[in-house]
Amino acid sequence: MRRLYLIRHAQPEGDGVPRFLGQGNPPLSPRGRAEARRLGAYLRPFPPEAVYCSPLLRCVETARFLTPSPTPVPGLEEIDLGAWEGLPRAEVRARFPELYAARGRDIAHCAPPGGERFTQAAARAWAALSALLASTRGDLAVVGHAGIHRTILCTALHRPLGTLLDIPQHYCGVSVLRVTEDGLEPETIDEILWRPGPRNGAPGPQREEHTWKSC
Repeated sequence: MRRLYLIRHAQPEGDGVPRFLGQGNPPLSPRGRAEARRLGAYLRPFPPEAVYCSPLLRCVETARFLTPSPTPVPGLEEIDLGAWEGLPRAEVRARFPELYAARGRDIAHCAPPGGERFTQAAARAWAALSALLASTRGDLAVVGHAGIHRTILCTALHRPLGTLLDIPQHYCGVSVLRVTEDGLEPETIDEILWRPGPRNGAPGPQREEHTWKSC
């Protein structure tokens, strides 16, 4: 049974004031590099056969802790946030109050000025992932973004795209999906496998808060 490991990138630089990060391209923070290093060490005894990633720097840098030469895949970039890119959430709410509220009501179909709708981002990401799965064999890892992984998980879980923000995605969180003839079947969602769990230091799922609003 083939498995797909969806891995969110580690913490990028600038993770302080809550803001929107889409196709902006910051590198990993020192903490992010430490997170990715621990994830790579955890996965080393049972690595995927191939590692792919979004072309954006924070994903490429994270993926390099899993393999020296990950393969970037166009189409897996985070959603394009247009005029909202990099802005603090409070500023977006103040400058675009009606659109901000409308997107809160219908995140799947409402786009920032000059940006993408999630329906658009989901379609191009699913096309890129489907082509990747069709052209490879064996287990593989894809290092990508919270917004894009949520769209993939919505499809796998048969959930409406408008519920995507209900699916947790934390830095270096790992979701494991079986690849079947009928599509993708989730086994685990957003586990921080590399971090010691609450009992006896055993690996287990962990959660943490962050301030980038990646979608």
